[in-house]
Amino acid sequence: MTTISFAKTIPTSSDYYSYGGAILINFSGVTSIIPHFKKNLIKIQKPKSKSRQAATPSDKFDNNIVDLKRGTDEITVRGWLDDDQYDGTATSGGSSQLLDTGAAWTVGEHNGATLEIISGTGSGQSKTVTLNTPTLLTVSSSWATEPDNTSVYKIIKTAWTKLWQIRAMCSTGGALTTFTIGDISFSSSTQEAFIEELTGNINPDDTGEIYTNSGDGIVRIDISMNFFIGDAR
Repeated sequence: MTTISFAKTIPTSSDYYSYGGAILINFSGVTSIIPHFKKNLIKIQKPKSKSRQAATPSDKFDNNIVDLKRGTDEITVRGWLDDDQYDGTATSGGSSQLLDTGAAWTVGEHNGATLEIISGTGSGQSKTVTLNTPTLLTVSSSWATEPDNTSVYKIIKTAWTKLWQIRAMCSTGGALTTFTIGDISFSSSTQEAFIEELTGNINPDDTGEIYTNSGDGIVRIDISMNFFIGDAR
């Protein structure tokens, strides 16, 4: 199954999403990718020749089509979002941090997720991740009891959280910082990529309840995203 990933820095504002910063979304529940490639063309009116124009002023101009440098791509991606969960044991902690030297996270992938200490030192505490590096999680406020190497934790990023993070990427100006489909990567330094449209259909579990903090994949949100690739319109 093709994995799509995209990242963007969004404002820290309740108008867009509760926790801003650099956000990375790994979208693995892909059901279809529909690319639409189009050349950028322009028509330039030009006389057939100077001599004919002089001899026959009523001659009409020709329409010559000239290719511009780049085309534009519109890619529609359909699939679903579900809850993500990562479990581990801390190496150490700080006043508002948790370090796991055995982790290999992608920067930004856990931003906005919930970090829970489920056993060991600091058990029962829950915080929102505001920033992650490959091995370090920074949370929204100081721990009452700092985690240590006995602290077993889990990170939960729900489908609901991811939906609103993508909404913020769509609603705010500017291009995505990265956009990758399988082995194809679009760079903002060559061709910019934008999320132009997002639609979502929430499918709750059989009980009719929508759980947004369970971390067990109960919630599934079917989505369709339209990406525009090219110069800013």
